[in-house]
Amino acid sequence: MEFHIRLKELRLKAGESQGKVASAVGCAARQYQRFEKGEQKPGFDNLWKLADHFQVSVDFLMGRVDRAKLVLEEPDQTPSYGPDGPAEALEDRLKRLRKLARETQPVLAAAIGVSTTQSLGFEKGEQKPGLDNLWKLADHFGVTIDYLAGLED
Repeated sequence: MEFHIRLKELRLKAGESQGKVASAVGCAARQYQRFEKGEQKPGFDNLWKLADHFQVSVDFLMGRVDRAKLVLEEPDQTPSYGPDGPAEALEDRLKRLRKLARETQPVLAAAIGVSTTQSLGFEKGEQKPGLDNLWKLADHFGVTIDYLAGLED
């Protein structure tokens, strides 16, 4: 299922307005509307905030898996996605996966269709991969996006 369709379904299931979701994740209402229409894809931070808000995995939100459940340690605990949440940062996982695959930066960059500088920026945490690049990285390494983000082992 495409991201924008799943996003709208989650919002409707939660009984929330577009404005309420936009406010909850800290983006403009018009920007959120573009997400739902498929006119714009959320950046790294908004993707994690949306997953947090709806309490689903990033992979489910992106339509990579059909399992919506996000396991929480306590019933009232809010999941913690993104750069401040996981124990192992995205950049650390990317570097480790690349080394395990015995790939150089240029090989990885070519495999996912970005410049070597951009790929290196992902690994150093200087640049956050967008939705499409997260998908490509997960597919390339055969892992979930939640794994890349350090949310599952």
